Amino acid sequence: MTYAISITQKGQFTLPKAVRDALDITTPDQVDLTFNTKTKSIRFSKTPTFAELGGFINKKTKKPIKNAVQMRKIMENDYSRN
Repeated sequence: MTYAISITQKGQFTLPKAVRDALDITTPDQVDLTFNTKTKSIRFSKTPTFAELGGFINKKTKKPIKNAVQMRKIMENDYSRN
């Protein structure tokens, strides 16, 4: 589908409700915007939340990461701080 969208003086625009509904975007979600300079086109996708990333796999145990506490422990054990 194609939508004509007005741009404000500040460079802002509103995603049409049909687009927000199709992408399941609600407040306070974020959107990734990809711009292609060759085709001068823009692509939107919903930025996944941490909860939506909950199925990621722990590389060592091969089990799903279930929550932020478990993710933090993995990060602290596997990655050094510089």
